[in-house]
Amino acid sequence: LKDIAGEQTEATKVRSAEKAEFEKAAKDYKDGITAVHDAIRVLRAYFGEALIQGPSKEDGGNAVVGLLEVAESDFARLLAEATDIEQAAQEEFEELTGDNQRDTVVKRKDIEGKKREIAEVESRVSEDRDDQNQEQDEASAVDEYISRLRSKCVAK
Repeated sequence: LKDIAGEQTEATKVRSAEKAEFEKAAKDYKDGITAVHDAIRVLRAYFGEALIQGPSKEDGGNAVVGLLEVAESDFARLLAEATDIEQAAQEEFEELTGDNQRDTVVKRKDIEGKKREIAEVESRVSEDRDDQNQEQDEASAVDEYISRLRSKCVAK
């Protein structure tokens, strides 16, 4: 039980650290998506129709927007991957926790059973000692009686 409790404590500590790391990364990814999205919106507003119409002196704006769109999709992909990893880690932690809880219940029942068994054995040992003492007393009484009989028989 001590090992299970230690394992659960360590797993909880690791899981908490992983979750905090995920939450920080997810916030960074979300902030990145928002910032890139806002930048694209500002560029589109600034360059207007030139971004849609194609090659011109504002063509550099198309390249920048394209680059930002790639960055936005990268942030979204990273967020999705981090979320998947987080969900898998949480599921694994929950499974471990459930296993530990079941193991703890089983071991506690085993301990209770062993304690009952010990109590029963101690009770039988006590009864056997009482029986042994009683038989010893009876044997002593018989020896004493035989001894008295002998003294009566020898004296006559």
